[in-house]
Amino acid sequence: MASQWERLLKNQGLWVGSFTQMSPTGDILQDISTEVALIPLGQGQ
Repeated sequence: MASQWERLLKNQGLWVGSFTQMSPTGDILQDISTEVALIPLGQGQ
């Protein structure tokens, strides 16, 4: 069985998305673009 760390490492790379803030009625108040990089160091250790 793969460890949690091994499963996380399968998702390495650059992820592009956004965080969206919405009002209680569902209107978009703010949309913030984001990039997250998962880059293992030291041979994934």
